[in-house]
Amino acid sequence: MQTIIFINYHDYNEQLAANQLYRLLPYSVYMDANWLCYTEPMKYSDMTVNIIMDNLTNAVNNFLIAKNYEYIVINFPFAGTKFIHQLNSHLHGSDYTLLSFTLNNTSALEGIEQFELLKSEYEVHYEPMSDNRLLRCSQIDTTNMTAFRIAKTIHDIVVEGK
Repeated sequence: MQTIIFINYHDYNEQLAANQLYRLLPYSVYMDANWLCYTEPMKYSDMTVNIIMDNLTNAVNNFLIAKNYEYIVINFPFAGTKFIHQLNSHLHGSDYTLLSFTLNNTSALEGIEQFELLKSEYEVHYEPMSDNRLLRCSQIDTTNMTAFRIAKTIHDIVVEGK
């Protein structure tokens, strides 16, 4: 069974984590959700998001059909899981699981002394998808973590099934 791993990033260090993760996971491929849509600065509009979705859908479907890769790591900057739900509705095949990781650096939040994102290293909840599969959503506190440490934490969660 293939696993599609979405990593929602908010800063540069976290963006590097997805690139590190695919190097840690065997038989994996890494894609950025801005795939084939690089501009500086990136201007999100309905048109560019549709281009991103079309490119990403085609690429992920090809990797699912080819079955050469056990893990498909997708880096995306969008808030929430709407993007994942939309992409999943266009994917072919049924032999894959979906994991989503939201990376939160709590040092950037005001009132950190009262902020309790996590009681442990990460928090997990599940969202039902339109095709009756579950999207496993994890939040990881990346405060004071290097990109490699973030990638290693996600690797351990994925491989060891924490």
